[in-house]
Amino acid sequence: MRSMTGYGHWTYRNGSFAIEASAKSYNNRYLDISCYLSPALQAFESHIDEEIRKAVGRGHIDISMKLHMIQSEASLNLDRGLLSSYISIYGDIAEATGCRPSFSDYASIEGLIAQDKEADGEVFREGVDECLSHCLAMLCEAKDREGEGTRQDLERL
Repeated sequence: MRSMTGYGHWTYRNGSFAIEASAKSYNNRYLDISCYLSPALQAFESHIDEEIRKAVGRGHIDISMKLHMIQSEASLNLDRGLLSSYISIYGDIAEATGCRPSFSDYASIEGLIAQDKEADGEVFREGVDECLSHCLAMLCEAKDREGEGTRQDLERL
């Protein structure tokens, strides 16, 4: 007997990056998969769905995979035109309200600071596969343990 609820977690690391995965399953009549992926891993979503379908028959599955860069050869660039526009707008706001912008106000502007080159997503494939495999194995083990506990409880009745 296998429970429909469980949890699995795994972290893959190499010298350049780490991928942290967690999977939670809940009761659901059908297989329903929700993926939460770092932007650089989003190209693997259909592959991840396929692997989940192979490992899990039904239930709602939440899977999260986060990429953490340890080392990168990419350099950062500042969009000076965008910065100039924000300085002007923030200046108007400061004049009207007396509030000055902080560094974090500028740092949170989408696209203000960008990488020179994006990493080729294929460099993450081995990490995604290994991390997903271990994470799903842990999820299935947890579901089996819980199912066995439920079976024993039912036998005692």
